[in-house]
Amino acid sequence: TDLEESLLFAYFTERYCNIRDDILGEHPFRVALYGGTFDPAALHHRRIVEELRQQFDKVFVIPCGPRQDVENKPSFGQVSDEDRREMARMNFDISGVALDFYDLDNHVFTPTYLVQERYEMLYPYAEIWHVAGADLVHGGRDNNSEIQRTWMRGKEIWNTLNFAVIVRDGYEFSAEDLPPHCTIIKPQYISGSSTMIREGIRHGDDVTHLLTKDVHRYIEARRLYKNSKEA
Repeated sequence: TDLEESLLFAYFTERYCNIRDDILGEHPFRVALYGGTFDPAALHHRRIVEELRQQFDKVFVIPCGPRQDVENKPSFGQVSDEDRREMARMNFDISGVALDFYDLDNHVFTPTYLVQERYEMLYPYAEIWHVAGADLVHGGRDNNSEIQRTWMRGKEIWNTLNFAVIVRDGYEFSAEDLPPHCTIIKPQYISGSSTMIREGIRHGDDVTHLLTKDVHRYIEARRLYKNSKEA
């Protein structure tokens, strides 16, 4: 884990690259980047990551910092960044999965195109894939997906980046909406959403089946989301 723990960028010698190519052959090292608010980090997030881990060599979970569209998400920011950090740590304790707290540590929101640049520097010989829900690519055939419309450099990254599109059971989507470079991920037995969890907690409903035990205990102990209000 020297590369992950180092504050400096790695220098890859020609000898290293030749040995690495001999070992990996035609199968490049594949990295999946899973960004989100994770507010809270929940069981459906964990199951998505477990499925990603089966298909990628390394998975990074990236809790985002303050978003520019926060006015459209009134629930965001009702718990502290430290709370989201701790819930993520509890939720994603999975082998081969790393947590990237760059945004939370620096109190910034890093757009996808800059995340791509950062990981290209960290893993110059890897295939980098960005995880996106099927709802974010809906309308892609008409250049009207959320990625194309609202993300910074949306049309550019739509055409150039690799996307791992998460499709839930029962969700209908058209292949014509998919970005040019994509793969479909279909995790089994996932249900719920962070919005559903926050609303359930606010109304006093039982949400234990939507959370890991550790995250649920943490939320209860700190009385998180008790007074949250959704749009």
